[in-house]
Amino acid sequence: GAGVVVTPISPLSLTVDFYRIAIDDRIVLSGNFTATRIAELLAPFGANSARFFTNAIDTRTNGVDVTASYRLALGSAGDLQLRAGYNNTLTEVVGEVATPPQLREFSSVLFDRIERRRIECGQPRDNARFDGEWRRDRLGVNVNLARFGEFCSFTLNPADDQEFGAKWLTDVEASFRPTGYLFALGVQNLFNVFPDRNSTINSFNGIQTFPSHSPFGMNGRGLYARVGRTF
Repeated sequence: GAGVVVTPISPLSLTVDFYRIAIDDRIVLSGNFTATRIAELLAPFGANSARFFTNAIDTRTNGVDVTASYRLALGSAGDLQLRAGYNNTLTEVVGEVATPPQLREFSSVLFDRIERRRIECGQPRDNARFDGEWRRDRLGVNVNLARFGEFCSFTLNPADDQEFGAKWLTDVEASFRPTGYLFALGVQNLFNVFPDRNSTINSFNGIQTFPSHSPFGMNGRGLYARVGRTF
């Protein structure tokens, strides 16, 4: 990895970090072994399929992180702190899958298409954050915007592939800080944003409406209050 920090003017700070992560013999979860021969071996144990962790693959991850912060003094109107961040990360499986000779005929199951997609596109390739915090005496307001990039479904059949679109989420909190205390009210996911719905084939007959690996969940808007005491 390598990085640089720049402060072109006193209130402004910029950072850029590049990284490359190489993992050989990475531990991953195998595919689900369901062949007749496997089921016969497992029958005495009351099971008909199996999967396990294995050092099966090599991966390469390349990414960049960019952050910026700026503080603005507003005089009698208080202070405003602005922050922004962006990340872009790509992970790829490289080389051949290391299949033991005993499992050679099951090489497509040892590390199947489902697990490959989980590694390579199951998480957003990029995301962004924008945060603004205003403070004046004992009052404060924080607004956070977050963008989660596109990600994919975990599918064995290419015809069932699904891409879930990027989404923006907004969180807002207002606070009051008398001496020694904190009182705050906030809203998470202010605009009640949900991930794209699963297609019919990926929803298990309508049981699973949203993708379980969504990076921001599927609970929609949430309201909260918090109280703090400093001793």
